[in-house]
Formats: sequence, structure tokens, C-alpha cells
Amino acid sequence: MTRVRLEPGQQSTIQVVVPDADAALAQLREAGVDAEGVADLGWGRFVTFDDPDGNT
Repeated sequence: MTRVRLEPGQQSTIQVVVPDADAALAQLREAGVDAEGVADLGWGRFVTFDDPDGNT
């Protein structure tokens, strides 16, 4: 496997699967993360936010 090293803020496709998007959103907001609401898409539900390095 080849690993590509990116500078902080350059990654925009990280996905983490969780059992409950609403609970994940609440937990992020409780931790002070400026997360967008839950987006209901045809293939799943997503919460979008930026990490401290600026990765979405």
C-alpha cells in the first residue's frame, strides 16, 4: 500500500461510520465542535465538520 502524506488542512474525504448520526452531532456540539446539522442523503446520513487542522 502506498501512503500519501498531505499537509494539514488538505484532506477533505475522511468518513467515520457511527450507528447514530444525531447522537454523534450532539456529542460533537457538546465538545464545542462547530458541526453542521445532519444531512439525509439517499445512501446515508452525514454530519460535516472541520477538525483542528482544517480537514473537512
